[in-house]
Amino acid sequence: MIAGLLGCLVSCKVNKPVPTAFTRTTMGIGTGTPAKNVQVIMNADTAQKRSDKGLQFSLKLQNDSATAVEIVNPLDLLGVTMFDTAWKEVQFPYRGRQSGHDGGWKNRTFVVNRVKINGRATDVEPFVKGYNITIPGNGRVEIFMGITNVLKRDAVRPFTVEQTIPVPTGKYTVILTSGLMEGTSSVILHMPPLKIDYQ
Repeated sequence: MIAGLLGCLVSCKVNKPVPTAFTRTTMGIGTGTPAKNVQVIMNADTAQKRSDKGLQFSLKLQNDSATAVEIVNPLDLLGVTMFDTAWKEVQFPYRGRQSGHDGGWKNRTFVVNRVKINGRATDVEPFVKGYNITIPGNGRVEIFMGITNVLKRDAVRPFTVEQTIPVPTGKYTVILTSGLMEGTSSVILHMPPLKIDYQ
């Protein structure tokens, strides 16, 4: 029994966030390497309990240089795709402001729950509305967010709150893409698929 308990302590660590690093593509605009000392990582629990907060994850930006870096708000360049076990896309009406509208914020299908700068909570509203953010030297910014509602299978445009339902329990694959833009230079960031068991 003691051996089993010790084994569980080693292998039964569920709900521990899995850090998944984004990779940069060489395709971008402008010259130079934007925010070359900034690492971008997604953190998510691979097993999550169903709640009003929805399916949750965070985006962490780590600045490994001593100099502060100002970049375009990554929420404006963020793409979130979610698939069910049959690889059918689970849709929710969200696009960043750079995509032409902010319906996701209004419909409350995709929410930013909190923001931390160097481990300290900061006011969410100004951060979400800001078009640029500053990552302190040798510092980090972490954005905690969640998908709270998804569109019903029979939803039709224009999408409305009435056509959404809370995220059903199930196993999902989440894929994030983003951009990292500093000044006039940018690169595309890709993240490997991450499986989340949402029960």
